[in-house]
Amino acid sequence: MSNDDNKTPQKDINVNEELAKELLAFKGQYHNHKESMAHAGLVVQIAIFSWIMLNEWPPKWVPPFGSISNKLVAIIGLSLIWVLLILYILWQLRNRKISARQVNDLIKALAVEPPSECSREMRLYKTVMDQMDLSNGEKSGTYLIVLGIVIMSIGIVIRTFC
Repeated sequence: MSNDDNKTPQKDINVNEELAKELLAFKGQYHNHKESMAHAGLVVQIAIFSWIMLNEWPPKWVPPFGSISNKLVAIIGLSLIWVLLILYILWQLRNRKISARQVNDLIKALAVEPPSECSREMRLYKTVMDQMDLSNGEKSGTYLIVLGIVIMSIGIVIRTFC
């Protein structure tokens, strides 16, 4: 058996590195998309809040349901929509967090040798990790959820009691 049989051909290493770089680019875009979609969920909550504040309450198209007034039916319906929006934002942020971890693992995999402090790989790693700080991502996700809850709560309370 020759020495060449024990070595991985350079061509395979280059192909794997290119594949990892392509996957890293894809996962980075996916991460950004999930964050954008979570913000879109918050925008929908703000739009619903604006609609509640600017239009007649309860809406005339909401009928009473048996002995339940149309005001209560509207509040129950609005609350269900609100819960679905919160679940949507949580789902987007969970997928964003998973993607950030996958990007982190891909960057570590690309640095086959332990990178030195001034190497290109370490600079890339630090840049990406600064942009996608997982703890900061969890905090911003919490802020999105709390902001959505506060906005919709204010709208429901104002329209229920005013």
